[in-house]
Amino acid sequence: MRVAEASRAGGASRGSNGSWKGNGSGGGGGASTAGGQWTLDELIDALDAPDAYERFYPVRCLGRGGFGKAMLMRSTSCDLEMVTKKLPLATCTDDELRTLENEVRMCARLRHINIVHYLATFVRDETLLICLEHAAGGTLAACLDFRHLKNWPLPACVAARWIKQIASAVSYMHSMHVLHRDLSANNVLLTVPPSEADDANHGSVKVSDFGLSKASTNDSRSSFGHVGITMCGTPNYFSPEIVNGERYGAPSDAWAVGLLLYEILTLRHPFLGGSLAALLKRICEGEYDQQVLDSAVHPDELKAVASRTGLLHLDPNQRLTLGELLKLPILEELDTLKQSSAHFVLE
Repeated sequence: MRVAEASRAGGASRGSNGSWKGNGSGGGGGASTAGGQWTLDELIDALDAPDAYERFYPVRCLGRGGFGKAMLMRSTSCDLEMVTKKLPLATCTDDELRTLENEVRMCARLRHINIVHYLATFVRDETLLICLEHAAGGTLAACLDFRHLKNWPLPACVAARWIKQIASAVSYMHSMHVLHRDLSANNVLLTVPPSEADDANHGSVKVSDFGLSKASTNDSRSSFGHVGITMCGTPNYFSPEIVNGERYGAPSDAWAVGLLLYEILTLRHPFLGGSLAALLKRICEGEYDQQVLDSAVHPDELKAVASRTGLLHLDPNQRLTLGELLKLPILEELDTLKQSSAHFVLE
């Protein structure tokens, strides 16, 4: 079928059960378990059997989308867990099927420790089953909402570490000539639930949801090209060039990383509006609440990255790149700080 062909085109390898599975290399990531940590290779091996999918049972529904649902699955013989996106093929439109094919293709070719790993694809009873690594901590959006309600800012070292991980994942995608195009706090997952985080462990983050990702042509342009013309994604995370109907590329993803950093620092989204038109106007004019950013209990050097002079520069050609972001000394300095002192501004 077409989805299986898509996953094969993405560089996946064929399992003995006829499914298409990721190669498990290069990521260094771990699979979620109820009582321990499995390597990605071990989880992929567990799915390489004729009745592999039947060796897992549903634990609970994690969420529902426009044409499917995500289920937490657990092995019948051990505590191994994964997420399965269940998508009924009979009711899928051609556009929805193309989105599914795109997600499988993109997931299969991307291997990075801060990207949710694709594991395998099965078809059962006219239902497409996309098996993915499980990040047990929920979404970054839920974490920030949780902390906002408690007025509990993230330690600066955690903020720096998470934004480094997000930037590293997206920069890796760009090196593979892939734009995400739908980065948002709902599409970044945590490995540790907010309620279980403590000074010793806040876990890490993983970028997910590649249904709207786009591969670029591998041409000679060092910026990897302004490849997009379609308006897609989450409106709050649109870049000015997307709103203006201009061609866009890697700087548009960098803008979204800047929005995520602003949210991580302030526990608020920078761009809100009473209507879609008002929201888009604020984005195009760069009208975010500077006072909220200034009052955040984090170093000025870090807050500057989430400002008009950094990742939220209106001109994509003047915007801070993810490569430049990852080289900033402030990120390395904060990442090495102990969390107990991470709320204090560096001298």
